[in-house]
This record gives sequence, structure tokens and C-alpha cells, in this order.
Amino acid sequence: MLAPAGTSPDIVARLSQETAKALKLPEVREKLAADGAEPVGSSAAEFAALIKNELEKWAMVARGPHRAAVSFGSSARLPPA
Repeated sequence: MLAPAGTSPDIVARLSQETAKALKLPEVREKLAADGAEPVGSSAAEFAALIKNELEKWAMVARGPHRAAVSFGSSARLPPA
């Protein structure tokens, strides 16, 4: 779940708490699983770190193999251009 930049920390905390509660409900987990989603329920800080990492990783991919090699959880590298 995302919120606009500058959202009050109190609101972010409340959204995080309520989302964590919802993600514990079997019917919510089943619906998400049926849609191919994997509920995690991480903190706002953990999610922000994940987004930052994903943006950096996919920015390298978008630049093309001649500019950056990307590892997807292994030591695999793209061949030289």
C-alpha cells in the first residue's frame, strides 16, 4: 500500500496497523493468493527500502545490458555487450 509523500507519520502508522490486521484474515489471504499476490505485511520502513531497491534494480535493467549487469539473487551476470 502506498500513500502520498508527506503523509502524516500517525496516518502511516495507522494504515500499517490496519493493513497488518487485514492480512491476518484468512479470507483476505485467500483472495490475494487467488490473484497471485503474496501478502507480506512489512513495516513502512521495510517497504520503503524494498521500493528503493526495486527502483535501482529495474533502472539498471531499463538502461540495457551494455550499461549494467543485474544479479537476481544469484551470481548470474549478463554477458558482455
